[in-house]
Amino acid sequence: MLGLSPRVPKFVKRYSDLGPGIDKAVADYAAEVRSRAFPGPEHVYAMKKKP
Repeated sequence: MLGLSPRVPKFVKRYSDLGPGIDKAVADYAAEVRSRAFPGPEHVYAMKKKP
């Protein structure tokens, strides 16, 4: 139905092919984490300093 698997049963109508987009998003995320580009300062909460 959503294109997450290459095998489509006969009784299913494929409305979209989301699999390749999800694969690319996961690969991009993993590459940014490995290169330490993500998370950046804009993606984290700073800890408050103790008084």
